[in-house]
Amino acid sequence: MTMPSATTGQAIPIPEPGSFLAMLSDSERDALIARGSVEHRGAGKTIFREGEDGTSVLVLLSGRVRAISADGSGTMTTLGPGSLFGELSAICGKPRSATVLALEDARLLALPAQEYTAFLEADSKIANALLRRYIERSHMIDGLRGS
Repeated sequence: MTMPSATTGQAIPIPEPGSFLAMLSDSERDALIARGSVEHRGAGKTIFREGEDGTSVLVLLSGRVRAISADGSGTMTTLGPGSLFGELSAICGKPRSATVLALEDARLLALPAQEYTAFLEADSKIANALLRRYIERSHMIDGLRGS
């Protein structure tokens, strides 16, 4: 499902509640989309592999993807429209920590790491909200590990 962009008139996906895109205003979503390019992956296709260099950040515009870790823990998470992934690897310059597969046809916004960083630097509100999410995710992962 899509809605027209407030500033460009282009179709923008309606993100899942609580997702990265859902936390952005119409103008912030437009600014983000202007910084990247749209890519498509068919169902069953690999988006990236664990261990690869992370030079881009991805936002899932439509479809579902699954992140899988090769360390034996299996599926880490399934993501839906509006989800952000690959950002930690791209920002930190570390290899990808999981393999991400398209569970169904997926439309992705790919942002070069420097464009994503510039987007965050332009609005500290967004950067702070993401920081809170990372901390929450870290606590959740620690809880699952029994730490």
